[in-house]
Amino acid sequence: MKRIFARGNNALIVRNYSDSEQFKYRPNLLHHRAKKTGKSVEEIIKNANRVPIPAMKGEPLFGVHSVIAALTAQRRKPHVLYMKESVRARAESNETLNRLLTLAEERKLPIRPLAHDQLDRITQFQLHNGVVLDCGPLTFAPLTDMVEVGFLVFLDRVLDPGNVGALARTIAFFGGSGIAYALDRGPHTITPSMSKASAGALEYLPVVTASTSSEFFEKCHSKGYFVVGTADPGSAIAKNRNVLDISDFKPPPRRPIVVVMGDEGTGISPEVSSRCDAFVSIGSPQIQNVPSLNVSVAAGVLLHHLWLSLKERLE
Repeated sequence: MKRIFARGNNALIVRNYSDSEQFKYRPNLLHHRAKKTGKSVEEIIKNANRVPIPAMKGEPLFGVHSVIAALTAQRRKPHVLYMKESVRARAESNETLNRLLTLAEERKLPIRPLAHDQLDRITQFQLHNGVVLDCGPLTFAPLTDMVEVGFLVFLDRVLDPGNVGALARTIAFFGGSGIAYALDRGPHTITPSMSKASAGALEYLPVVTASTSSEFFEKCHSKGYFVVGTADPGSAIAKNRNVLDISDFKPPPRRPIVVVMGDEGTGISPEVSSRCDAFVSIGSPQIQNVPSLNVSVAAGVLLHHLWLSLKERLE
C-alpha cells in the first residue's frame, strides 16, 4: 500500500508499506529537519528514499526503552537489532545501553550497525534514539485473559498513538491489569509508535479486545466488574448524568473495576455510557479558556485517586 505525505497542494509518494506497518513520515519532525539543514521537506524525503536500508522481516520497533521492554517481556519474536555505532560505543559508560546489549546477547540476537539516515528512513523519521529492533508484532489478548483484580481501562474511540501510549504508561504505573478495546471502536494493531509513546509499557501491559463493546461489557458484568464512566461536569449535566467528583468516589468492595475513557472530542458514546454503573469527573477551577484535559492527563488524575481508594480498601 502506498503512503502519501501531503504538503500544500503537492502529494509525495514516500514509501511503500504493508497495511500492518501503518507508518507515515511525521511532518513535525520533517519540518524540524528541514529547518535545521536548510533543505525543503520534499528534498529531505527525496534524499531519504535513496538511502539503502535492509529488508524488514517484521516491523521496526524503535527507542531504547521500548526495545529493552520488548526483549525483557519476550512477547515479540526478535530478528535483528540495529544500532548507530556511536550509540553502541556509549554502552560501556551508559547503564541503560549496556542492559540493552546484554539482553540482545542473551537472546543471541544479531546486532548490526546502521547510520542515522538509514534509521530515519526505516522509522519514517520517528525519534528512534539510534536503536531499532526488527521484530514481530504485538498481539491482542482475548477476553479470557482478563484479570479479575484491581482495575483495567476500556478506551472508547481513543485512537491517537501518542494518547494510547501515554495512557498505557499511566495505567501500568498505577498497577492496572490492562487496556481493553472493542475492535469496532479502536485500533486494529498495536503500533511501534504506541509502544514508543508508552516508554515500553505496552510491551508488558495486556491489551484485551472484544469484537464489539456489547460483547466486552456483557463479559464484564458476568464477571462482577463495576464499570466507571468518566465525564467532564459540563457534558454530564448536558446529558443528564449523575456524576461524582473522583475524590468522593469509593469503589465497591470485592469487585474489580473497569474505568472507561472516551474520545477527547465526543467523550464516551451513548451505547458505552448505558453500560456504566457510575460516572466520575475531575473537579476544576472552571477556567473557561482551558475547559478540559488531554485524555492521558485526565487518566493520570483519575487513576491516582482510584489507586488511593483501592489501596485503602486493601488496608
